[in-house]
Amino acid sequence: MIIDTNSSLRQFSTAVGILFIAAFLLVLPMIVSGIPTGNDLPNHYRFALGIQESLANGIVFPGWDAIANSGFGDAGLRFYPPLSYLVMNTFVWLSGDWYAGSLLTLFTLFLVGGVGVYLWASEWFSTAAAIFGAIAYMSLPYHVNQIYNAFLYAEFAAAAFTPFCFWFLDRISKKPSLLNAALLGIAYSLVVLTHIPTALMLSAGLFIYALILFWKQNVFTGFVYFVSGIGIGLLVSAFYLVRLINETEFLHHSQSDFTSSDFDFRRNFLLSYFYSSGTEYLDRSLWFGDIMLVLTIAFLIPFVLFYRRSNPQLSARSVNASIGLLALAFFFATPLSSPIWSNFSTLAMMQFPFRWMCLITLSASFIIAAGFRPIIECFRTSQRATAILALSLAGLSLSFTAFQIMKPARSIESIEFRMFVKSLRESESCECWWPIWAKAEAFTRPEQIIADDRNIEVKKWETLERTFEVGPGESRSVRIRTFYYPYWNAAVNGELVKVRPDDNGSILIDLPEGSASITLSFEEPLINRIFGIVSLLAFAFLLLFFAVNIFQTRFRIVPADSRN
Repeated sequence: MIIDTNSSLRQFSTAVGILFIAAFLLVLPMIVSGIPTGNDLPNHYRFALGIQESLANGIVFPGWDAIANSGFGDAGLRFYPPLSYLVMNTFVWLSGDWYAGSLLTLFTLFLVGGVGVYLWASEWFSTAAAIFGAIAYMSLPYHVNQIYNAFLYAEFAAAAFTPFCFWFLDRISKKPSLLNAALLGIAYSLVVLTHIPTALMLSAGLFIYALILFWKQNVFTGFVYFVSGIGIGLLVSAFYLVRLINETEFLHHSQSDFTSSDFDFRRNFLLSYFYSSGTEYLDRSLWFGDIMLVLTIAFLIPFVLFYRRSNPQLSARSVNASIGLLALAFFFATPLSSPIWSNFSTLAMMQFPFRWMCLITLSASFIIAAGFRPIIECFRTSQRATAILALSLAGLSLSFTAFQIMKPARSIESIEFRMFVKSLRESESCECWWPIWAKAEAFTRPEQIIADDRNIEVKKWETLERTFEVGPGESRSVRIRTFYYPYWNAAVNGELVKVRPDDNGSILIDLPEGSASITLSFEEPLINRIFGIVSLLAFAFLLLFFAVNIFQTRFRIVPADSRN
């Protein structure tokens, strides 16, 4: 496997060391004060706990959280991508603690995102410029705000993997090859398996970026390898995508309640001062999103102007493609794109146009790296004052991150945080992840099994299988403390019987008059099992492919050709 960073090994190690320090500084307030809170924090830790439970039971592709909602379960694990929670569980396992594991996770994701931007930018620019762009990405307001104010953990994790997609796409533009396509596929699958809204935005962004990057140069060849890479990523992610595509209608999240009111895209545009009411603009903190956008653009503009004046040729296509990516993201983040949001239901399901700030932040960071050297060179000329002004705007943006995002963040200290995570395990989850048949009224009957006057003996009660025996009595329905989902199957005395929901969504099974032995099991449909095998085979093939490349070429760092 060849990793071409266009820098010497020493430069690369130095760069990673600097980014390590930057990531440490970004999580230092968490080390001192605790894990930042946010509206989405409970939901993300419930998913992480659900993944932990499934792994403990040897379930490779988690599809049902059996302990959530006081044992009624929910279907969120079938629809929310699992990768970010696998990462968190890895660090929790290594550290033996949810608090320390969370700190290590967030530190690592800051660092990985920075390294991704560094590798992407170092394809075209000097090591110093690439490091500066990477630090910009790590510390620009929206990226830090994802964790410190909103705790958009999965989106934040996806932002760590996104830069690698553009890096490998640039490598395809320089050297179209199956290796680079495979690397793009892996990076793309990481995003798909982390956060679907980010993956949708990334798909559109990669297409625009590729279109500009390959224009009038390797158009056909470039797109063949680009599409191949995306295809590889989809194959690796197939086990998850097949459930998302085929089963969304089984979920509360698919109902209009979650695309209206606060979730309505019309209420979540950036730069919507004249588009929304004054009260809504203030109450929904849209003004804060606008400040983050304006500061990012203010940071960016001097760098792009200085880059244009330097008139480099080597990196022009990549910078132009990044500007196109920035324009696309800006368009979809603002009311300019409202007609498109209104006519494409898939886009409306993303709920929040401000999510496009992810790509605005990423493209801005690359362009900032492009303008770094021209600005530094101005310190040797009569334009020193202009260069100082440009760096002052950068300092303003980073100061806002430090003093208006990180410093005021509400945090949970270590002891309280551990207790908080523990309390989430059986607590009521977000209704959006319940099956459509489920209602909160089900919680008023917390009994594990209700069969009126018939005796019950539970033999086994596991995540995906429950076995119990019911004594003789009148024929009636037995009610199970589990939300109904179409893939729950039941056998009474060895014969399959129909499983149905009661009025509140709990499972009902009809029983005969005599004694009965009942087995209730959750079984994936054939198509899900097939695509699970497809994903495993695709992943195994990629491992073999990379192993062959490593054996043939060995690891090497290729010196830079020429840079701006």
